[in-house]
Amino acid sequence: MKITDVRAHHVRIPYDAGPASFRQGASAISALDMVLVEVSTDAGLTGWGDAFAYVCPKTSCTAVTEMIAPQARGLDVPDAAQIPAVMEQIQRNLHLFGRYGITMFAISALDIALWDLAGKVKGTPLHQLIGGARRSSIPAYASLMRIGNPAQIAAECRKAIKLGYAAIKLHETTVPAVSAAREAIGPAVPLMVDMNCPLDGPAAIQFARDCKQAAPMFLEEPVWPPEDFATLAEVRREGGSISQPARTPAPCISSAR
Repeated sequence: MKITDVRAHHVRIPYDAGPASFRQGASAISALDMVLVEVSTDAGLTGWGDAFAYVCPKTSCTAVTEMIAPQARGLDVPDAAQIPAVMEQIQRNLHLFGRYGITMFAISALDIALWDLAGKVKGTPLHQLIGGARRSSIPAYASLMRIGNPAQIAAECRKAIKLGYAAIKLHETTVPAVSAAREAIGPAVPLMVDMNCPLDGPAAIQFARDCKQAAPMFLEEPVWPPEDFATLAEVRREGGSISQPARTPAPCISSAR
């Protein structure tokens, strides 16, 4: 069975909470943009993956069309054991474009689609191909947009709890925003803060200390650049070692998205 085509489809889902308060370029983010990637085969089976798009769906679509599709067309559809080697070779072929950002968005979409195909070829759920199920359900948290306004943040947090989410993840960068969320959800609900790299080390340490009463489980990407692991370690050591209420551990610092 061979891959005959790889096509990208842009999907745009407007946010019902309105535009986020932060901007990328000239426009506030008001919708979720994703790129679904369709991998067709000469046997009639189709695999589906998705590429992160954020504010650049056209760019992600172009990357799939111009970078990934030529690499994949004509390949034998790999089974589960062969997928890692196939994907490594494609990364090697495209290394000139880097192994981050748009390039990896597009490569990841193909990877996901190949696993989808592998499961369909075997007629088995995907989890069985990657080691079997370890649990029957996975708890979900509500990942909110960066809203900025504390009153609106509180309202969105309360809405998420009513919808059944058992934890909240913010994308805020101010102490009043974090405090408003904690006040809205109460002391027992886990609260996480993803900052998207706005601060230097000393400012991040101070932010962690100032958020002590809100007891976040972790601060994600507090510093720029995100790969400054020495500073991240310092922020964890100096900002995350403050005594926390018994309900939660001291916050940890994460660099992962």
